[in-house]
Amino acid sequence: MGVGDFYKAIKEMGMENEITTFNISDFGRSTGENGDGTDHAWGSNLFVVGGAVKGGVYGTIVKWFGADDVVLAKVVPELGNFDVKDLGFMG
Repeated sequence: MGVGDFYKAIKEMGMENEITTFNISDFGRSTGENGDGTDHAWGSNLFVVGGAVKGGVYGTIVKWFGADDVVLAKVVPELGNFDVKDLGFMG
């Protein structure tokens, strides 16, 4: 069963606003190829599905990693390059 089938099933049960499903991988890749594919790196992706999710594409850093602002600046040194810190994709 794929994610689309799972969402269809929970929607048929009227539970789409009760369940949020997400997929993330910590197996990041670089954005450029090296001749043999791509190297392990920071580039990654995720998706979130559910009735409470505000649809769209969001591409900035989120605040709920659990790091305070001082630590977050060290964890994500390029954070200052982004205008928006709160993605706002949950209702």
